[in-house]
Amino acid sequence: QPVWERWNDYGIGLLLEGNAGSEKGELRQAEAAFAEVERLGRPEGPLNLARVYHKEGRLEDAVTALGRARTAGAAPWTVAWLTGLVNKENGHLDEAIANFEAALGATSPELRARGFDFSQDYEVLNELGLARFERAKQERGAARSDARASVLRQAAEAFERTLAIDTENVTAHYALGLVYGELGDDARAAQHREAHLRY
Repeated sequence: QPVWERWNDYGIGLLLEGNAGSEKGELRQAEAAFAEVERLGRPEGPLNLARVYHKEGRLEDAVTALGRARTAGAAPWTVAWLTGLVNKENGHLDEAIANFEAALGATSPELRARGFDFSQDYEVLNELGLARFERAKQERGAARSDARASVLRQAAEAFERTLAIDTENVTAHYALGLVYGELGDDARAAQHREAHLRY
């Protein structure tokens, strides 16, 4: 196993275990491991540093690391996904929506050869739906009600796509209860609230 890969695997283990509070030290160790991966010339280094920084809430550092990952040739679909997460947390919702749509629409001969189809990734679909739901809240007042309803319908479409893949997805059911409630479709809102409680 190449040296960079051992460092990367070690960092991933620490990243998965690390959290805030008493487990924050593991995130610091993960940061050091991924810095070594980057020093060894691998794009996985800055990409995984961005994951660490995002988990820690160091969003400016995450943006910088994602820029380095993109330049180093990291997988564009993963860069789009992580950039979307950071943009969403920074309140850049239009950019986040575009990032998630890019990740879902990613296609290339390499992806097809590897059997990847990100259009079926319900985690990204849910993030897209959540970003659209938050974006709809920015369309305030009676004059913007049509625009608000349009964005809410787009949010519902993302969550419905999730349910086409995973009928018991609790995030999608919970969000659809909220979205359909905002759209005034009380029957569908109640149906999804009940499904959320059941699952």
